[in-house]
Amino acid sequence: MDRFFKNMHTPIDFEKEVGPANDLSQLNIMGAFAIIIGVFVCGLVLLDNPMAGRLGILFVGGFVATVGLLFVWAGRRSGAKARADAKQTA
Repeated sequence: MDRFFKNMHTPIDFEKEVGPANDLSQLNIMGAFAIIIGVFVCGLVLLDNPMAGRLGILFVGGFVATVGLLFVWAGRRSGAKARADAKQTA
């Protein structure tokens, strides 16, 4: 029981236990995947549907692709900022 409470109150050292953070690369990968999925969903507009259905498909696909673009943009922006900060401290 004492070991449990010792582990519970021990702070986590992410670098030591997991390794370097890869959040930005994951953000870029998820963004690229969302863009691809959004484009494929928009391609469903070519199927025979009434106009309301096509507009709905276009809205959903466009929304997913837009979120993907925002993910990629945020990942690249944060990566550039992190590189600039690292350059200043070096």
